[in-house]
Order: sequence, then structure tokens, then C-alpha cells
Amino acid sequence: MFAERAMGTLARSAHSILQVMQNIEKDETDRKRLETEWGRHAAIECTLKARLLEKYREETVEMVEKFRVHFDSGMAVSCAAAACKASSDILRIAEKIVKTTSWQRFRAALRRSGVYEDLNINYEFTAPFISTIVCAWQVTLDQNVFPKTSKALERVTLHLLNEIPGACHSSSFKQIVMNRVALMFEEATSTLEALHAKVAWQIDKSRRRIATSIVPHIKDQLVEGYEKALEYEGTGSVALQKEYFIAFVGQKREIIFTDLHDFILEDLNSLADSIGDVVGNEIKLLADKIHNEMSLLWRDGFNLKSRRAIKLRETTEKFEKLLETWIDASKDIKMECAD
Repeated sequence: MFAERAMGTLARSAHSILQVMQNIEKDETDRKRLETEWGRHAAIECTLKARLLEKYREETVEMVEKFRVHFDSGMAVSCAAAACKASSDILRIAEKIVKTTSWQRFRAALRRSGVYEDLNINYEFTAPFISTIVCAWQVTLDQNVFPKTSKALERVTLHLLNEIPGACHSSSFKQIVMNRVALMFEEATSTLEALHAKVAWQIDKSRRRIATSIVPHIKDQLVEGYEKALEYEGTGSVALQKEYFIAFVGQKREIIFTDLHDFILEDLNSLADSIGDVVGNEIKLLADKIHNEMSLLWRDGFNLKSRRAIKLRETTEKFEKLLETWIDASKDIKMECAD
């Protein structure tokens, strides 16, 4: 399906190039007008590339802000509730661990930042937080959120491209320009579809990174408690270590999970920025591509009788016929498979 569509796009592109070559001399006035309004003779800020980049930047800034709002509205309340629940549960969990864990295992866990064999104090403290946010987490970081925001890029692309034929007086040349516009919009749409996959990958990568950072982040908040508890030595030190650790947790519990709440939301804001970077890089390439392809309509200095022009025409004609053969063969294969 993808290969057939790609071959169709290439065939239309080849046909468009031939049309432009056939009409270069006939439509010189329109060509110069396009060059003045959209090409290198236009003011720097008025070239097709410059106009596209300006609109793309505006839409990208708005897109990043939409992602920020989306992440905040999806996770802020859930993270706040999770922080409240986890800070309420942590003392109960700490007391249970202290009562049910032998002093040897407990002391070994203190020496290893809360982890010893199958005992992971950091995870036990974090579990209520994670279980509270899991549903909101899955919905908010749905990978299909990007296509909804990328439609604006398609709209501004089509709007600018549709302005170009207005500079043409020749109805035949205007039709060629309109065909070229349709082709470039199709390619722009394909590029944005590919961009969806890149953004989805970025979201998935960040989701995994943030999720796997939660327990280590809690561990970092508890390191002070682990280390100071170990300072108690000698007779009765085990009881003192347990007593100190429970007191430390009780004193720090709100700060620990408020900090985790902020950590997650800050990372989601960073994710929004990174999506903006990915989109920004891709749309620069897209603006270049659209401008270069459309500039075939107004580029001067092309001698149709030169060897280079003749060779280009012959090669393009052969390529167009070859693509048509491939497309027909692809259709025949599909019909055979259907039978």
C-alpha cells in the first residue's frame, strides 16, 4: 500500500516536471511574476520558504503550549492526589517493614540505599503513588495525541500553497501550478505522517524514562535517612536505627512526595519542549523541500535546447513510463491476490 502510493506520487512528480519544461517559454510572464512574489527576487521574508518557516514556527510554539496544557491537565491533579496518598501511607509501610524485617536484613538494606535481596524499601514507599497515577499516566501519554495537533501544520501549508496560483494569468500555466500545489501538499502530508511516528517514539521514550526514574528519585530523597540511621552503633543500635528511620520518614514524608510530584510535571514540560525540537527540525526540512520543488515553476536560466535539458526530459519521460509500468503491475498483483 505504501509502496504503491509512493510510486504514484513519484509518477505525478515526473509528469509535473515535464509540464513545467514544456511551458517555460510559453508562460515566461507568469514565471517571472512567481519569481518576484515567491522566489529569490522577492524580499527575503516573502519567499515561499520564509513564509512557510514563519507559519511553522508559530504553529510549533502553539503546539508545544498545547502539549504543556495537555500534560498538566492530565497529570497535575492525579500527581497531587498520589502525593497525598503516598505521604499518608509511608509511615504505615515503614512501620510494617521495621516490624517484619529481621535486623540483619534491615541493616543490610540501610547499607545499600534501601535495597537488599527482595527487599526494596524505595519501591514499597513509591507503590501507592504509582498505583494512583497509572490510569491518568496511560491516557495522558497516549501516542496518538500528536496527530490532533499536527493538523494545523497541514492547514497552513495548504493555505500558503493555494496562494501561489493566484499570481498566474495564463489559465494553462495556472493549471500546471495547481497540479504542482496538489502534489506538494500530498508530499507534505506524507512527511507529517512520518513525523507522527517520530513524535510517538519521543513520547514513548520519555514515558519509559520518567517511569523508571520514579523509584530512584525516591531513593535519592531517602539516602540521608539511610546513612544517618547507620551512624547508630553498639548495644541497642538496631532499635535506635529503626526508631530514627521511622522518625526521618515521618518528618520528610510530605517533602518527599511533593518533590516527586514536581519532578514528574517538570519532566513532562521537558517532553513538550523536546517534541517541539523534533517538529522544528523536521519542518525546516519540509519548508526547504517545498520551496525547492515549487521553484521549478519559476527558476530561470534553463535552456530547453541544451544537452542537459534534452537529457533531463528523456530521463524523466523514461522514469515516468517505468513508474506507470510498476503501478500497473502492482494493481495486477493485488487483483490476483484478491482472487
